[in-house]
Amino acid sequence: MISPHDGDFITLKILPDSWRIGYSSPMTKLLDKAIATVRELPPEMQDDVARMLLSLAGDEAPPIILSEAERAAIAVSKAAAVRGEFATEEQVRAMWAKHGL
Repeated sequence: MISPHDGDFITLKILPDSWRIGYSSPMTKLLDKAIATVRELPPEMQDDVARMLLSLAGDEAPPIILSEAERAAIAVSKAAAVRGEFATEEQVRAMWAKHGL
């Protein structure tokens, strides 16, 4: 059954029963598509996306404290970017393939 609203919104009534749990209001078609896509990712990647979404939605999470090794790795990456050193298309494709994407 389609919502009485026109446009980009769908109602829970057209979602599979398994998806209705936890949703209390309509989602846009784009958000529904994004969630369906994220469901196909490995669990650790799903958690990463969930954290980003919650952060964007204003759900306050405690700050992540970086280790010295993580800070050093970020500094190395930033320096490489300043020098214009980026991954090749082949390297990017290999990384995506490694994670099944």
